Amino acid sequence: MQQSLQFLQAPAMELQSLVQQEIEINPVLEETPDLDKPESESTAADNEDWDKQIEALRQKDEEWREYFSQSSNNSTSYNPEAAERRQFLFDSQVEAPHLSDHLQRQLTLATSNPDILRVGEEIIGNVDEAGFLKIPLVEVAQSARVEYSVAQETLDLIQTFDQVGVAARDLRECLLIQIKRLGKADEIEAQVVGNYLNELGRKKYQDIARGLKVPLDRIQAAAQFIATLQPRPGSSFSTDDKQNIVMAELSVQKIGDEWVVVMNDDPVPRLRISDTYKDLLVNNGHDTGLREYLKEKIRAGKFLIKCLHQRQTTIFNIAT
Repeated sequence: MQQSLQFLQAPAMELQSLVQQEIEINPVLEETPDLDKPESESTAADNEDWDKQIEALRQKDEEWREYFSQSSNNSTSYNPEAAERRQFLFDSQVEAPHLSDHLQRQLTLATSNPDILRVGEEIIGNVDEAGFLKIPLVEVAQSARVEYSVAQETLDLIQTFDQVGVAARDLRECLLIQIKRLGKADEIEAQVVGNYLNELGRKKYQDIARGLKVPLDRIQAAAQFIATLQPRPGSSFSTDDKQNIVMAELSVQKIGDEWVVVMNDDPVPRLRISDTYKDLLVNNGHDTGLREYLKEKIRAGKFLIKCLHQRQTTIFNIAT
């Protein structure tokens, strides 16, 4: 039941990975590229229900093929509904979220002041992939045509956004923002970062301890805490320009006056029990250990195939 639910909940790409893992641990399973390829006759009497499952799946596949065929035959030189479906496919090609978009959404929610919005856009546009502001704030003020104090106010606002530490001008400021957010602005950690960052990077803990006049173990504890902070607050956002394709597992098409659910079975692996192991089971009845092993693997394989079939049937029924 747990395995069945796992397959039901898994999206198409993850499902392929799960099935591949099962194939690797179960030698009797094999992937077949053609669902309509006839299974060789089994000499085992207990394969009758297996044949029924294959037949039911084949019939369902033929129904879906018929739906596609009808949809294709009903098309004209320009079909608005088909065009809409194509546009939906293009719209489903989504880019990974960018840090600038993430910050811009927070900015529009945080203020309606036109000056701060303009300065904020200027700052966000100059935040690099690591999350740091790469131009001096005085240049931001000049570019946005505002007083320096407005630019500073805007920067202070953006530095309260998620990701914590974003829009800092250097590593020291980035870490101090995070330390302040965590309520340690008045503690040793802030002093270490503010005054001894270079020594911290070279692990000169004794020099820091002497400078701050605190025990060495306290500096070591502070160093461990600082090591948990994020030195590149923008790194969690993808910079890859490649688009991630959303793989639809079904579509809804209007055929005549009815809406019809059409399954996309291409992403779902098609499996069968290997004939080699079926023959091995039949021809080695005298070897009890081998027979039990093969029976168990074949049983597990059949159940996996049943789970995949049940998954598609469930999704189809829900959509319908």
